[in-house]
Amino acid sequence: MDMIINKMPSPTWNWLKVNQSSLNADILSESAVSFSKPESVLYESVQNSELSEISTGLGEDFSKLINSKDLTIHRFSVAKGVKIDEILRIDFNFDMEKKSAGIIEFDIEPGASLKVIMDYSLSNNGIDGGFGAVQTRVRLCENASLHIIQVQRMEGNFTFVNDLGSINKDSSDFNITKLLLGGKNTYDGISIDLKGHESKFLTEVGYLVKGDDRLDINYLSRHHGIKTQSDIEVKGVLKDRAFKIFRGTIDIVQGAVNAGGRETEEVLLIDDDVINKSIPVILCGEEDVEGAHGATIGKLDDELLFYMKSRGISEKEIYEIMAKARIEELCQKIGDRLTVDRIHELTGGVSYEEF
Repeated sequence: MDMIINKMPSPTWNWLKVNQSSLNADILSESAVSFSKPESVLYESVQNSELSEISTGLGEDFSKLINSKDLTIHRFSVAKGVKIDEILRIDFNFDMEKKSAGIIEFDIEPGASLKVIMDYSLSNNGIDGGFGAVQTRVRLCENASLHIIQVQRMEGNFTFVNDLGSINKDSSDFNITKLLLGGKNTYDGISIDLKGHESKFLTEVGYLVKGDDRLDINYLSRHHGIKTQSDIEVKGVLKDRAFKIFRGTIDIVQGAVNAGGRETEEVLLIDDDVINKSIPVILCGEEDVEGAHGATIGKLDDELLFYMKSRGISEKEIYEIMAKARIEELCQKIGDRLTVDRIHELTGGVSYEEF
């Protein structure tokens, strides 16, 4: 299927070639998924769901594809007022030789809270490449909170699609932490609908793109409710001949009085052959709001380089240290030993005990 994905809600000049991306892919099987859940988390597998109508970051074409395949929907819910301290862990293990996908749903009822770790990895290596996708749908009810941590640990000739959409009601609090650490082609999309008054959304993302890999990101936070807040923070490292595009849009619609949105991106360019495109956008249909956006792109400060070189550290080592430091910054916010150790196994970072 030929799809238009990661389409910006408000296009810019066509000649810049950043408004959208295209993808040709099919889904032939269900991905291997396992999970360990706290007792208070309710689980069911279903074939149809009302949450399939939620808008997601990749867009309509991808949703049509994944909904046409009769995939099992893994649905997790937390009952009203139940606050869960234990972590729900969901592991996806993709096969390099297959084209597979999975669907996850979270339904968090009023006053409930949950923390989730979603880990994506490959089970084998292959030269032909494969395709994997996960679509995550969220309904966050009044005064509920949800923290999703997604870790992508893939290397080699593999295309991965990570799609998410949510509806957030009054006074809800939704946090997303992402680490994107590999894959030949990665397409990452988020669409957040802040329907409820005083609902909040925060996403913190770290990425490392190297070799000839490509990372394509599209995040949208749409404000409907009064006093809604969103914060998009992205930090990443590009090396070798890597390509990355980041589209970040905060859309404050008419009626979202006293809403506030902020988005920032910091990109560290290690090599001269990398390609970076950053498009931070704020759309505003209401007067009484606050918004800020920006991107910092470049190499390390000359004074910092001089300081570290004067202590016997080579320039190559300095850039490697700074690249790992950006990953470690998010690792310390995960708070789960197994997940952090898996990340360090891939990146060569310090052990969990050394934090």
